[in-house]
Order: sequence, then C-alpha cells, then structure tokens
Amino acid sequence: MLAIRPQWLFGAAAAFNLAIGSSLLLARRALTPLVGLDTINGTNLVTYYLTAAFVTLFGYAYVRAAFNPARYRPYIVLGLAGKLIASAAILTIASFVRIPPSLLALAGADLIFSFLMIAFLRQTAHPSDTSAGP
Repeated sequence: MLAIRPQWLFGAAAAFNLAIGSSLLLARRALTPLVGLDTINGTNLVTYYLTAAFVTLFGYAYVRAAFNPARYRPYIVLGLAGKLIASAAILTIASFVRIPPSLLALAGADLIFSFLMIAFLRQTAHPSDTSAGP
C-alpha cells in the first residue's frame, strides 16, 4: 500500500490551487489566452473572479490540512468534493465542445489529487470517523 504523506500531498495541492487562483486573480489578461478561455468581460467577470477566489480559498484549506490533517479533515473532504466537481464540469463540457488541452490538463491534475486524497482518507479513517457523511 502506498503511504501518503499529508504534508506533501496537501502542500502540493495548496501550491497548485494557490498558483492557479492567484494567477487568475492577478494576471487575468495574460492567463486567459494561455488556458484558452474566451474573452471575459461584463458581468461574466463576476463568475470569473468568484471562481478564482474559491480556487484560492481551497488552496488555503490545503495549507491548513498539510500542517494538521486530523484537525482539518473536514477541509480535506470538502476540497476533495471541489476537485471532483471541477473535474466533472470540465470533462462534461469537453464532451460537447472542444476545450483547450491546458484546461483538460488542469482537470487531470485535479483528478490525480482527488484519487490521492481518497486514498489518504481511507488510510487514515477511524471506525468512529463521520467526516465522510452518514
């Protein structure tokens, strides 16, 4: 069985999310063509910046989990759900329209983090653990 070190896993997840989120927040004009996003203007900017803020927020949650995974286990479960939803959204859209490879790569990275987080949660589950739901 692969022993997953939480400091490395959640540290990497934090770095990934903080890099993407802060790039989206601070370098929109440079980043959007690199990842193949259409021109964003008007009220669509609200959705763009909300997405960037949530990606960054998840990065902060992973920082907390890296330092104390037992205490912040609910953050891990929530982050896992976010990564699965983000991947599913991108892959679903990709089944209908052509999506740039860079966005597919981001979805792939989120899926890899998801599988590693699932493995970590299983490895560290306790019989009394209720963080995964009822």
